[in-house]
Amino acid sequence: MLPPDYRILYVDDDVDSLEVMQLWLSHDDERYSVKAVSCAKDALSVINKERFDLFILDYRMPDVDGADLCYMIKKVHPKTPVLIYSALARESDRRIGFKAGADEFLIKPNDFDKFAPTVRRLLAEAR
Repeated sequence: MLPPDYRILYVDDDVDSLEVMQLWLSHDDERYSVKAVSCAKDALSVINKERFDLFILDYRMPDVDGADLCYMIKKVHPKTPVLIYSALARESDRRIGFKAGADEFLIKPNDFDKFAPTVRRLLAEAR
């Protein structure tokens, strides 16, 4: 069996959302290997040990919000794309996310139809 072409880290404190999206991403494209963690602390620990091709972050999390986590990731991995996928739909949240370095910001669940194409585009552009 060949190793996956793309490694994705998905960070979301909602365990149900985490499991569904991890399963959905893995089934959407067999080339994806998805690691899911439920908090920024665990994400930062994993990021220091493993390489990823894409980071997908929820915005509102209890320990560190997605914008701050994005900023921390971009300091270490400036060329790796970050997608914020959040239920927060305010323009101010989007601006903060982009200012932190996010490459894209999609709204749950309204932008679900854009999710897979955006993941593909970000991975292709990063290669």
